[in-house]
Amino acid sequence: MPHYNDTVASSLSATELFDYMADFTNAADWDPGTKAAKRLDEGPPRVGSRFELIVEFAGSESPFIYEITELDSPSRVVLRADTDAVHLTDTMTVAERGAGSELTYDARLELKGWRKLGGPVMALLFRRLCERGRRGLERELNPG
Repeated sequence: MPHYNDTVASSLSATELFDYMADFTNAADWDPGTKAAKRLDEGPPRVGSRFELIVEFAGSESPFIYEITELDSPSRVVLRADTDAVHLTDTMTVAERGAGSELTYDARLELKGWRKLGGPVMALLFRRLCERGRRGLERELNPG
């Protein structure tokens, strides 16, 4: 199963960082693979909140509906998306660090059916996509 885990330091407070990450429409700002993102419900992010992301991966664009499945403000949010091809789980953990905070981002991609055969190649592509996202997070989480 393709998996990526990394930590990014931020100049934002833990609460500001958590609020930014829990609103998954912000993925369009920091993830170069996310071409568009919109909220499918209203109000503050909560368990059950849903987001539609249009993601470019391996040369094609696909819609993914992410749903918050766990939310422990201001420290942890888990989002999941399911398609016929994949199951995605993104876990974001926020902690205070000095004058700022840090984000630990854990992304897991589970291939379904015959696609599991492409696991090693998909793991490489997934890692590249996540590394690009990490660079975007470093930029967005350290304004100024």
